[in-house]
Amino acid sequence: MKILGKRIQKGSLLLLLSFAAISACCITITGTIKAGRENELQSRRFYTEKARKFQIENCEVKDLWEEFLNEAEGNHFALYTTIWDEMMDVRGYYGRGKTEEPPILRGRFFDSRDQFGGTHLVVLGKAYEGQIKKEGNEEFWEYRGISYKVIGIMGTREDSRINRSVYLDFASGIDINSVNTRYIIDGRQIKGLNQILQDLEQYMVGKGNINITVSDMKVGIDRLFSEQRITNFLYGLILISFLLSSVIVTALWLSYRGNEISIKRMMGLWKREIVFDICREYGKIALAGYVCSLPFILWMQVKNQALRITYGDMLLSFCLTVVFGFLALCAPLYQEMKTVISERMR
Repeated sequence: MKILGKRIQKGSLLLLLSFAAISACCITITGTIKAGRENELQSRRFYTEKARKFQIENCEVKDLWEEFLNEAEGNHFALYTTIWDEMMDVRGYYGRGKTEEPPILRGRFFDSRDQFGGTHLVVLGKAYEGQIKKEGNEEFWEYRGISYKVIGIMGTREDSRINRSVYLDFASGIDINSVNTRYIIDGRQIKGLNQILQDLEQYMVGKGNINITVSDMKVGIDRLFSEQRITNFLYGLILISFLLSSVIVTALWLSYRGNEISIKRMMGLWKREIVFDICREYGKIALAGYVCSLPFILWMQVKNQALRITYGDMLLSFCLTVVFGFLALCAPLYQEMKTVISERMR
């Protein structure tokens, strides 16, 4: 142990443990925030809080939606029509731009190529995967006497509503419900959704009636202090506290490097070379700390399957660790270099 202690530079072990804690904190919080957001979306059947409901009545125009959507200028919105079914959650879906999508296990979700093309398409919950029939390289699922081409399977590892959900292409949903039915429009921007609804109201003049439900979306202070926002704020405070503690540990580690910096200055090394050496050593410790945190993360993933951690989350955590690390290094390193140089000039 004495030999090991001599080989490990003073303060390096404490710095490594600090980075391991930061990495574990970052990746756990990232996964938890994502899981919380997905759970919230699932509780609202993957509608956001901006979703608006409306109903069309007394319309005889069969191709109403194809005509209107070809002329509509809005982006990043989705249209849904719910199909009544006692056994499963079935919806017709039209999407444009970036919208909320269910987690896809294989295949893909709908895109602009799949709308009003004359082909019956479905994205199927994994609970119904056993009902799929294969024909050559393609898969089909039958619903109400019609064969739908399966383009994707959606779901989550644990039991959830999305596992028992079915998304049909929008045209197929309209064929089942007819144009005169209830709809939900959802998207990223409230202003954009309101504009589309205004355009639809104008387009419906002389073609039928449209009744738009008053939005029940949280506004103002209610939205600001929603449960999810408060939770994310607390997570942010935790990350900040880890960053501040890392600054302290980094300053302590650099103080032990003071003699080393002085010797390198006496040897005639430039400040740039000294800083490079310090950053390289610091980076190695940060990377080692990140690697040390991975077994804990994998253990958490096994113990808590609701915690959804992907390779993307791990990459994001690594980037945050690097950013936090070098932010923590900047001020103490500047102060240490300034102190050493001033003492050298005396």
